Amino acid sequence: MNEIIGSYNGLVCFCIRDTENDIIFVWNPSTREFRRLPPISFMQCFHLVAYGFGYDSIADDYKVMRVGCYCIGRYYEYQVRVFSLRGNVWRKIENFPCYLFTDEPGIHVNGSINFGGVGDSENYYWSVVGLDLASESYRMVPLPDCADPNVKPMIMALGGRFCTIFDNDEAVDVWVMEQYGVKKSWNKLVTVPYFPDPMTVDCTKPVFFLRDGAILMEFYGLLVLYNIDRDESTIPTIYGTRHCHEVEVYLETIVSPNAYYRLQAGHQNGGFGRQGNKNFLMIYFAGY
Repeated sequence: MNEIIGSYNGLVCFCIRDTENDIIFVWNPSTREFRRLPPISFMQCFHLVAYGFGYDSIADDYKVMRVGCYCIGRYYEYQVRVFSLRGNVWRKIENFPCYLFTDEPGIHVNGSINFGGVGDSENYYWSVVGLDLASESYRMVPLPDCADPNVKPMIMALGGRFCTIFDNDEAVDVWVMEQYGVKKSWNKLVTVPYFPDPMTVDCTKPVFFLRDGAILMEFYGLLVLYNIDRDESTIPTIYGTRHCHEVEVYLETIVSPNAYYRLQAGHQNGGFGRQGNKNFLMIYFAGY
């Protein structure tokens, strides 16, 4: 299994799942330059492993987070590691403060990687926990009042803002947090009706909000462009694929994933360089 872990400032992090150890790359699609992360110990007793990728603005460093869950008797324990591109090493940090039940990648917003999970053994309500990459400490991120604590929150990033969606069987309500961590800043952005294909309603997420009043949605691997003013849905033509496996938005830059490593080795730092347009990265894995 292969998955995109996340994207920030032109760098895309993705993982190739393996039975013995996961292979993780940080890649710049614009320059085609990549960096393969050193392997990390992989416990065969892991129940699930989830990753996150983001940027620590205080240390000017990109970091990869790995949360490994393993079962001891009837109890779950967590092992959290963080990889620093600047330090080129995996480090152990404080254990995750709640229970994860999926291996979905964490969502990076405002220097934090966020996961949906439930509380301790006495509290099975769903909540969102964010890891601040600068302090490497956890915080609770409030959800809108309309969120059902008994239902797993569907979280993501939309235009750099923390986002959650609610499925009401006929449409999808897209909510955004205008100020990260502030509950009062939640605002319902748009309600998007289901695309008229019953096979596409199993998985829905917003991808990008366009300036002309349209929003790009992913319906179970199918990209759909919804025009809010005209209340119309269309499918953009993408040649060479049927349904995309995963979609990620990345900013076109010349940031080098090897810049910090080269700096330590006595070479010139590649720097951040020019920033360009936002592009959509679609990775399609063909099966047989």
